[in-house]
Amino acid sequence: MTPRADFFTGIGIVVFSAAMFAVAGRMSPPASFGLGPGGYPMLVTGVLGALGIILAIQGWLQRRRVLRTEAARTEEVSAQAGAAQTKKLLSPREFRGILILALSFWLYVVLLKYLGYLITTPIFLFLFLLQYGDRNWLRMLLVSVITTAASWALFVYAFRIFLPDFYFL
Repeated sequence: MTPRADFFTGIGIVVFSAAMFAVAGRMSPPASFGLGPGGYPMLVTGVLGALGIILAIQGWLQRRRVLRTEAARTEEVSAQAGAAQTKKLLSPREFRGILILALSFWLYVVLLKYLGYLITTPIFLFLFLLQYGDRNWLRMLLVSVITTAASWALFVYAFRIFLPDFYFL
């Protein structure tokens, strides 16, 4: 993605993480010890928020660097045209990529309830990699399946948290 898209995606991730952190914070405390129902989601959304901040800062710094480099290499007329271009927040292509990403997250959450973790997650990860430009199909398939299996095993066996199963009414 471009630096502008990275910046706005990072900001969107931070906002989403803050909202989910607040929702997880309202969950009941643990019965005796451990993280409780809201502990792990709060941990994950906290880390996700921190990564979103890093992405936004990197996008902002990279955009500044690109603008400085462009300004140093161009003439005054070119610099004025570049300044007019930078007033645009996002190009339609960048906005479409961010919108597709947001919609895919929403669709993942909705479908997770019905298709279950083991069906929905590898499909989501595969499409996520495709959206970000990876075209090595074997690697995309392996990353999707191995990541899903490893995270499922971690949740079920280590954390004793059962993930949604396939369920159609």
